[in-house]
Amino acid sequence: MKKITEALIPKNLSDELKNESQAYLETLNDLGKSKINNYKEEIKINLIDSNDKTFPVNAILSVISDIRICSRKHTDDIGKTLDEILKGFIIEEKEHVSKTLISNSIEPLFTNSDNTESEIKDYFLISEDRFLNRLDFVCWTRNLKPNVLIENLDTIFIFVIYKSTVDMKKVHANDFIKAYMKTVKIENPDVDKVDEITNKCIEIYKKYRY
Repeated sequence: MKKITEALIPKNLSDELKNESQAYLETLNDLGKSKINNYKEEIKINLIDSNDKTFPVNAILSVISDIRICSRKHTDDIGKTLDEILKGFIIEEKEHVSKTLISNSIEPLFTNSDNTESEIKDYFLISEDRFLNRLDFVCWTRNLKPNVLIENLDTIFIFVIYKSTVDMKKVHANDFIKAYMKTVKIENPDVDKVDEITNKCIEIYKKYRY
C-alpha cells in the first residue's frame, strides 16, 4: 500500500500526462480525506452515545487515520501498513494482537472485488498496562478504473481508528466476555475450549473491575 503522492506518477510521461496524473491523484486524495472526516465524526458520536448502545467508554484517548492506494494482488501489504500505523498508537506488546484483529476483520474488503465500494466497521477490547481500552475502526475501499497513468494500483483504501478507555463500572461480566473473546483467542492461540476462553476473560474482567 502506498501513500498518494507525486512519486506514484511514472517519470517518463509527457508534461500533459503528468498534469493529468497529478489531477487524478488530487481527486483521490480529496475523496479519501472526505471519507475520513465523515467517519471520524460518525465514530465520535457513536462513542459518546456508547453507554446506552454499545460497550461504554470513559474518554476518547486518540485517533489515527490514513489514505493509501494499493493493488488487490498484494494483500500482504495490509499487514505491513498496519505495522506502520499501529506503532506508537498501541503499546509494543499489543501491536501484534491489534494488527491481527484488524486484519481478520478487513480481509473481506480485499478478497471480494465484486463491490465497487465497501466498508467494514468494528471494535474490540485490548488491555494495555493499567488500562482496558476499546479500539473502534472503519476501513473503506473503492475500486479504481483501469488507469495507465498509475500502474498496478487498483484500489483506494482509507482507515480511521479511535482508542478509548472502557468504563468498567458500567460493564457486566457477560457483556465483557462476549466483547473480549476475540482478543483472548488471538492472545492465547493454544486455548480453544469455550470454558478456558471464558475463564481467561473473567481473569481480565476482575483485574480491571475491582
